[in-house]
Amino acid sequence: MKLLVVLGAVAVLLAGLLSVVDNNPELLSSLASTAPAAVTQEREPQPKCEPQPGVTNNAQVASGPASAPLPVQTAVVTLSPPPPAQIPFNDFAAQISADPSAAAKFVMQLPEGPTRIAAAEIVAISWASNDLPSAIQWIGTLPDGDLKQTVTRTTAYEAARIDPLSALDLASMLPASAERTQLLAHTLSQWATSEPAAATDWVNDLPDDSLKQRLLESVAVSAAEQNPEAAAALVASAITSDHEQSRAAVAVIQRWAQTAPEKAAQWLQDFPEGETRRAGTENLLAIWKLSDPQAATQWEMRSSAQPENSHS
Repeated sequence: MKLLVVLGAVAVLLAGLLSVVDNNPELLSSLASTAPAAVTQEREPQPKCEPQPGVTNNAQVASGPASAPLPVQTAVVTLSPPPPAQIPFNDFAAQISADPSAAAKFVMQLPEGPTRIAAAEIVAISWASNDLPSAIQWIGTLPDGDLKQTVTRTTAYEAARIDPLSALDLASMLPASAERTQLLAHTLSQWATSEPAAATDWVNDLPDDSLKQRLLESVAVSAAEQNPEAAAALVASAITSDHEQSRAAVAVIQRWAQTAPEKAAQWLQDFPEGETRRAGTENLLAIWKLSDPQAATQWEMRSSAQPENSHS
């Protein structure tokens, strides 16, 4: 994720900074020690052509008698900005690591638009990975708008792996949207791999029941990697939405079947007939038959003759 964001942001930044330099050459001077300047060149007087005997001067015939010589003209030539290879992008990248605060100030000098947002994303990623508290403090100084939301979201994604609580706080600052839900789900998935109970408690405190169900699914799926039994208990007891429960149950079965297919099969039997049980059975058997086809087939035959059960 980080690599994709950086690559996308750099592509926009390179294209945008060229345009910014064309229209605002004074910005370049803040990073480069020299800037293009206007130079004045004088035209050297052209040697006077003496008429040759017997040769008619067509210019004199057309214009009549020779007029007074024209004064020497001065031409002002403005050099264009340097080619892309000479623009100090490397200096900008180095400045972020050496002094992210100065890099952030430079970003805010850029005109509003995609270039400034792309540059701000790069600063946010680098700053958050090295000094998360300072990066969060910078967000507080930004004016409301697209740039602040982008920097907040980017910083939160970076914080998810090192400080999920701070990442969740940042995500909660964003307006409700599919992007925010995705960010919350990603952060909780990161947290649930090591602290599934704490992640579950955080989700249960949310007032939005629909969002809560969506995020509990993420917690359960992530927790199943380390503790499928705990994840299974969460799916059965806390996720009440049929859609989210079905998807979470299948994800738990897929992981549980790799280490303890018998236990996964026993848990699956508690579900009533329906989409969850059907999809879970298909996934369980597909994985189980790879490691122990005989045991999987025997369970399949027994389960088809057992009465239906329901989760309490």
